[in-house]
Formats: sequence, C-alpha cells, structure tokens
Amino acid sequence: MPFTLSHAAAVLPAVRRDGGGRGRLVPAVLVAGSFAPDVTYYAASVRRDAMEFGTVTHSLPGVAGVDVLIAWSLVGLWLFVREPLVALLPGPARGGRPLCCGAVRHARAYGPGGCCGGTCRRRSGR
Repeated sequence: MPFTLSHAAAVLPAVRRDGGGRGRLVPAVLVAGSFAPDVTYYAASVRRDAMEFGTVTHSLPGVAGVDVLIAWSLVGLWLFVREPLVALLPGPARGGRPLCCGAVRHARAYGPGGCCGGTCRRRSGR
C-alpha cells in the first residue's frame, strides 16, 4: 500500500453500507488493525528509535502479538473520542439521534431502552 490511510480500503468489503460490520466483524477494529503495523513509523516523529520497531510490527510474530495490542489501543482511543466528536456535528449529520455506548446501530440492536436503560435519550433531552 502506498500510504497508511489507504490500508483502510482493504477492509471496505467487510463493512456494510450502514457502517456496521458483516457478521461479527467490527469496522473500527478492522481499520485499527490495518493501521497498527505503521503506527511505529508515526511514533518515530516523537522517538527516533521507534522506526526500527517497524520491522517487528511487519513480521508474522508482530502481527499476531504487538499489532493486536496496538490495534486495541487505537480502538480504545477511538471509542474515547468518538462520541464527543460526533456530538459536535449538527443533528442531520449524525443521523438526528443521540449516540450511546459508541454503537451506531444501538437502537436497532437493543430496542428503545437500550443496553444503558435509555440514559442516552435522557442525556439528550429526547
């Protein structure tokens, strides 16, 4: 792949049009997993010797070990910042309904009360 952002294109066949994954696949994890081997190259801007760690993240043992930890760290960061960032969007851009638990398909999956007992509706005033 020519650059890291194009790695996400490799996971597009596993993502449905509504943003959900096919089957049990989670799009955020797939994208983070495709970015994980190259994170060390970006870390080299902060720490010079991080570039050398790229040989580990691009090896088979690195993909099965270190890259999994990096991917889950990226997903954790994404889930931490996702809801506040989407809340900054105007209503029509975020689908007109509040987010809850970081899941786009939350209302469809859990019904009106949801897994959080409807607190997402109470927080938004709906």
